[in-house]
Amino acid sequence: MEKKNKESEEYKDKSSKGKKGTCLNCIQNQIEVNSVLKNVLGVKMNKSQKSKIGRTSRQAGKRFELLVRKDLEEQGFYVVKWTNQVDLKNNKLVPAKSKFNPYLGRVLASGTGFPDFMVHRRKGLSDDYEVNGVEAKLNKYLDAEEKKKAQWLINNHVFSKILVAYKKERGKIEYEQFDKKE
Repeated sequence: MEKKNKESEEYKDKSSKGKKGTCLNCIQNQIEVNSVLKNVLGVKMNKSQKSKIGRTSRQAGKRFELLVRKDLEEQGFYVVKWTNQVDLKNNKLVPAKSKFNPYLGRVLASGTGFPDFMVHRRKGLSDDYEVNGVEAKLNKYLDAEEKKKAQWLINNHVFSKILVAYKKERGKIEYEQFDKKE
């Protein structure tokens, strides 16, 4: 008994002194802590550190979009990826441009429109449908340009309402309706 406890304590001591954790959460937490410290201390981050933060943020956003899609389908909505974008300068709806990397010769992201999804389902037994736009945001807040686009979509009757999906707790997705302003 005593041998096993001593061995496990030695293993814990060695593992804590050794390499830092390599799991995704450990890396992400380490990057977040480093970025906060550097912003507070006024130290600039180098390009590779910014690249790591951007990569993990994009991956987290994609995972959250998939969770939102699955949740909406379980609620009985038909979910379609929205591939249009609002052109505020010309005041019209246009197809979203694909992000293309000319060096690799491939498409990085196709259909990066606003909002992320168009969802619809039947209202009761009638032939009426409710058509909504859903934007998945981990932090709940739309930026100024996204607010203008959402307002345009509502004013031009593209969607009856726009919902912002966000994480309230671990594993819980909340939906908040975008407020219409005249």
